[in-house]
Order: sequence, then structure tokens, then C-alpha cells
Amino acid sequence: MAVAATGLLLCNAVYEDPSSHNVTLLGIFTELYSTKFPTPYRNISVYALLTGEVGEFTELTLACVSEMTQATVLSVSQRVQIGRNGKRQVHIRSGAMSFPEPGEYRFSLASDGEVVAVQKVLVLERT
Repeated sequence: MAVAATGLLLCNAVYEDPSSHNVTLLGIFTELYSTKFPTPYRNISVYALLTGEVGEFTELTLACVSEMTQATVLSVSQRVQIGRNGKRQVHIRSGAMSFPEPGEYRFSLASDGEVVAVQKVLVLERT
């Protein structure tokens, strides 16, 4: 069975309770504002809930691409395993990243090369 994602959320931080393993997402957004470009570097947390076969491994790749120029702004990968209930919560940290210009940016999550979730963010200039 192929791995699927229920969605992709961009946020400021992801907190996992060490006892219950419940996850809290802080500062979910679909728009960002900056007074200068390229923007100052920032860390973005990306959250997805994956489903698949119990114990299945997959190579995840998160990419961020400018819709205007098709330039890749971010690309990170990690290998994960689906849990015993057929699900896996995934938190990917972007590391310090910057947006080169205002516009729309597409974050896509691929599992073994197949896109399973997409989220777009609009980066706007604040004067």
C-alpha cells in the first residue's frame, strides 16, 4: 500500500507531549508578511499525518518551490516508519529558510517520490 497524507500544515512550532504523545500545533499559517526581501531567515515547522501499512518505511521529501520562478527554496528529506496503527505523525523542521521575493510558494510532501500533500503559502510585502 502506498503511503498517503491527510494534509500538510505549516506552523511556527510543533509540541509533542512526552507522556501522551499528543501533538499541539502552534501558529498555523497560510500567509507570511515581510518588510524586506529576501526575507529574514526563519524556521518553519511542517506537520502531516501519514497513513500506510503497519511497519512500512518511506523516504519523505519536503520541497518549497516559488510558483512564479519555479526556483526551489527548500528541500529536506527524512526516512520514517508507519506505526502499529497504520498511522504516523510527522514533524519536519525547515531549518533556517528565506523567501527571495513576494509571491506564492508551494510546499509539497513526497513519499518515495510521489507527492502526497501540498500546501501553498502567500508571502506578502508589508510596507
